[in-house]
Amino acid sequence: MAVFEVPQEEPDEDDDFPEGAVEEEFDDIDDFNGYLDSYWRKLCDGDLHVVPGVTDLDADELFDWLSRLSKDWHIEADYGAVTKLTHGTERNGDPSGAYFAKDSGDDGPGYFIFYTDESKTDYVDDVLIEDLRRIPQTSKLHVSPHRIERLIEKVTSEPPDHIGKKIDTPYVDEVHLKHKSGSEISSNLDSDKKRSVSFWGEDAASAIPVLRREFGVLVSSVRVKYPYSSGDKNYFVFKIDKNGVLKLKRGNLTDMLHEVRPIIEDTLDVKRAYDDAETAFVTIGDSETEISQSTPALIKPGEQDSAGDSQFSADEIQATFDALRDRGYIPVDTYMESDPLYYSTTAYQREDQIYFDIRGDADALRIFPRADQEKLDTFFGVLRAIHDNADSSAMALSVNEMVEEE
Repeated sequence: MAVFEVPQEEPDEDDDFPEGAVEEEFDDIDDFNGYLDSYWRKLCDGDLHVVPGVTDLDADELFDWLSRLSKDWHIEADYGAVTKLTHGTERNGDPSGAYFAKDSGDDGPGYFIFYTDESKTDYVDDVLIEDLRRIPQTSKLHVSPHRIERLIEKVTSEPPDHIGKKIDTPYVDEVHLKHKSGSEISSNLDSDKKRSVSFWGEDAASAIPVLRREFGVLVSSVRVKYPYSSGDKNYFVFKIDKNGVLKLKRGNLTDMLHEVRPIIEDTLDVKRAYDDAETAFVTIGDSETEISQSTPALIKPGEQDSAGDSQFSADEIQATFDALRDRGYIPVDTYMESDPLYYSTTAYQREDQIYFDIRGDADALRIFPRADQEKLDTFFGVLRAIHDNADSSAMALSVNEMVEEE
């Protein structure tokens, strides 16, 4: 299957062609989203997959990185603020690909979206997501299990006010949860083994805390349905997973993005926190020796109990350090005291061959990038290790925000 076609001119003969679908240019992301609200179901062969993210690269730099990858990405069509990217595949037929749109502000956070109707498993996960992982200073949407649960709590508590009275209260009818080996997420079943749990039913939202408490599993994906008040099927249906992929199965793209906007904002906040970390080389005394000096980006424990008071434990930090090894980071010269908690390590990232430092206590883990070795994905990597293995509600903060809170 090839990616869907946004026509730039009227087809010669096609009685089924949707009126008004021809579009030569889009002004920005919102303009393209509005177009897809009207036409994606008529143009797409399957579900519409949306992959948001953030990057420090401009569009040309990102395309250049994609073109260096084994699949030979290239620009097939230009729609102003939107670009159609395609590449060859091993199978016969038209090339695969996706549409790309990025915010136009020079001083913006680097927010972008990829759009495609290609297969979720065979293409979005195995090709698009994997290629995005290999692009520097770029990260897909960061979706923590805690944030998915907060989204579920919000949308299932009342109908969305931005749509109006025609929508009844949304519900979750499908949820998949996982427990990683070595995770310190607590449960009644005392085991460090990997496990997966899936649940189907209109009461799936209420099952999540029960499954987490019993098995220590965290949400990896959910499907949310927004029913008409009249009971006639659904107004829109979408899925979200912790890989950062949004799947629109029915309804308007704009409505889906509105519902997940808090998760998008969280990703932008993570990037801002790392952007606020400043690095520089400092000369030692009268010598010519230079060392890196930096301010940190911070990860703060979430509020995991009713008292609103939470701290990292030594076991949680150790589980995070152990998980970093599985993510391509090697902790070096690790030091830890447990009472009071203090820890430090130098982390070496094998793929990019760079170092960064971690120091912290029970109140915050601090990541210190090194001058000329700043990599956005190192911060996201540590945050994901914490969310999956220690504290799924941990939050990223800039050092400036931490000072303001204190």
